[in-house]
Parts: sequence; C-alpha cells; structure tokens
Amino acid sequence: MAVEISVKVSELGTFPAISAIPKTYLDLLYPSNKEKGGHFLFKDDADIDYLCVECSRLIKEDLKIILYPMDCLKEDMRLVRRILSDYEDELEDFIKENEYEFEPTYESPFDRDYVETLELAQKGIEYAQGALTMMESDLQVDFFKLYRIYDGEIADLLLGIDRFERISGKDKIRLGCDPNDTFIDYIRKRFGLKGVVELPVKVSNRDDFVRKLEESLVALMKRAVYFIRGIQIPLMATVLYTPPLILGKASKDLDNLMKIIVPPVNKILRPPLKEWFEVKKKDYGYLAGYEVIKVPRQKSTPQGGLLWLSFKKHGFHNGLVDRSQWLIWEWADKVDEVNEYWSN
Repeated sequence: MAVEISVKVSELGTFPAISAIPKTYLDLLYPSNKEKGGHFLFKDDADIDYLCVECSRLIKEDLKIILYPMDCLKEDMRLVRRILSDYEDELEDFIKENEYEFEPTYESPFDRDYVETLELAQKGIEYAQGALTMMESDLQVDFFKLYRIYDGEIADLLLGIDRFERISGKDKIRLGCDPNDTFIDYIRKRFGLKGVVELPVKVSNRDDFVRKLEESLVALMKRAVYFIRGIQIPLMATVLYTPPLILGKASKDLDNLMKIIVPPVNKILRPPLKEWFEVKKKDYGYLAGYEVIKVPRQKSTPQGGLLWLSFKKHGFHNGLVDRSQWLIWEWADKVDEVNEYWSN
C-alpha cells in the first residue's frame, strides 16, 4: 500500500512532530472489521511500502489522505519511466521544470559572488544582508538538485531494473564511476551524504545508527560555503530503504523508521517551514515533509540493508503518487494535442 498524508496547520496552531503524524491517522485506517472477517484497508503498518507525510502552515487547516495500491504505483512508475525515455523531447520543458530526471551538472564548491556578498554583509552593509539570504536560497536549491534521487531513478529501483548496466565504461567514468559499477554504485557515489548508512538490525544499534546519521548531516552542512548561516529553504526528505537480509528479523515499519531519522535532521539542518522572506522564528527546525520508499533488494545491495537520504526544496506535488500522476496527465494531454493536430 502507498499512503500520502498532507496536514495543513493554521498560522496560530501548534506545529506537530511530523514523524508522529502517521501513527495518529494510520491507526484509524486499519481497524478490524470482525463482522466480515477482515480489515477495512490494510492489516497494519507493515503493509505500507511507500509513505509520504507533509505538514505546513496555511490560513485554513486541512487534511488530505491518499491510499493507493502499491502495484498500481509501480505500474504508474513503469509508465513514468517510458514517458521520460520516449517523450523527452515533447515534454522537455515540463520534465526539466519539475525535476523528474537527473541531469549531470558541474558544481562549484566556491561561489565567488556569494563570498564577496558574505564579506559585505559581515561588514554591516545593509543591502548585502537581504541579497545574501536570497543567494543562499538559490544556491541551496541548486545544491540539492545535484544530490537527490530522481523519479526516473526511483522507477528503476522500484521495478528492479539496473539500467546502468547498459551504460558504457567511458560514460560511467564521465559520471564519476568505475567501469564495473552497478546502478546502485552510481547513485551511492553521487549521493549527497557520500555513502550509505547501514540500518541497525537490533534495537541496541539504534544509538550507533543515529550517531552515523548525525555525522553525515554535519558533513553535508560543510559541503559548501553557502550553508554556513544555515538552511534557508523548506525541505522535503526522500528516504530509500532496503531491509536487512537476515532470517527472523522483520523490516522496520516505515513510520517507525522516520521517528528515528527526523529528529536528527531537524536538530542539525534546522530547515524553515517557509521561504526565507516569510518564515517566522518559531518555524525553524522542522522538515516540511518526507517520503520513505521500501526498495526491492538489488544484486549489489549489502546484506545489512541500505538507507539513502536525500533532500529537495519542498513545493507542490511532493508525493510519488501525486507526482507520477501529474506527469501522466501532462503526457496524456500532450498525446491528445498531437492526435488532434494530425486529425485536422
């Protein structure tokens, strides 16, 4: 089952812990229906293979829950994969604007304009203060575009397709990989935390897992000079999770997994809930949303399992169900437009 939960809190309301939101509502969705000998929607949290949770502030409170069979989501992603492959030219602007696919770009670790503006701001030049925050926002958006996992890649991982096997050794080297690297190796190397955090198999390993996660997040904040003053954009986290391959050990429920991951992210990154020009002091230190996807085991997945964490700017159509259907509708409209053109 795929589940997307969107909660809107009023400006005056108390902002909830986003990691606790799923438990509040999921328990209402699978009570036992004893008269019919079953359950209303699903048996328990273990039936959820995709979970997206968003929480933001609006003038009016609102709640939206989407429940979608996982098999249907996989078929949607199969179509998304085909659209990205076969209709790239027809939908080029839409795909680029909404960041459905990764494009290798050059990242400069040293932005001269930013450093010069930072120096002016440190000297107390008034106009430089606002300009500096605006530049930080733009640079951070571009940074996270480089270091996140995109829908085309998520489709391959969900469907168990290693498209990277078809890329030549020369092209792999151009992308910063070795000729023998697998698709997982490729994503692992270009991923923002520079590696994969192995999941704790036993509860006693939780502290070690949190420590490694915190160390990775601290390292992330040191990756570029424009993180010095903190995160300036609302963030959406994407977690890809492959359970450990150990007999007798059940995989973690996705909502319980995020209860471990979200607090260190909020503590170290301290992202705002809104854009820098409208956020209030009380609304720092909160992820605006997250999605966590249970990924089928690949041939190069370690026995201990994988956990990948990436970020992007929080915006519209953040959930995978919502995003995939948005692209499919856009593609369908384009096909209808082409067919209408040739029929006239």
